[in-house]
Amino acid sequence: MSLRASLRGVIFDLDGTVVENAYDWAGIREQLGTGANSILAYLDSLEEPERSEKWKILETHEAEQTRASVLRRGVRELLGLLRARGLAAALVTNNSRKNTDFLLQKFRLDFDCVITRERRLRGRRGHAFRRPGRARRRHRRHLPRF
Repeated sequence: MSLRASLRGVIFDLDGTVVENAYDWAGIREQLGTGANSILAYLDSLEEPERSEKWKILETHEAEQTRASVLRRGVRELLGLLRARGLAAALVTNNSRKNTDFLLQKFRLDFDCVITRERRLRGRRGHAFRRPGRARRRHRRHLPRF
């Protein structure tokens, strides 16, 4: 079976792929005190009230970058081409639903499926999509069928 015949959809990341922004991840990590840990895993590991305080710091940075984000050149055209060819387009991001919805509305973008951090599909970077068989079994109710 050729790639063209088996391709049913394309998965996009939000920040840095669909939109451009200027997160200072090193500065944010330093401000939060994450060390080498994943920011989201680190925040999830904290006890209250420290967890809520540090989530507010991250959310402040995210809100600033969300407002400043610009659509990457060619994204709208690529999504249109996928639709014209009958292919699904999914968006997967560690950003929040609130920020993601804001950006989708701001740039008038439509995806067949949107998965944000609230769906808790995180783990090792890209792990859920590197091994589709394992991810599908583990997260069957979360992943769309294209």
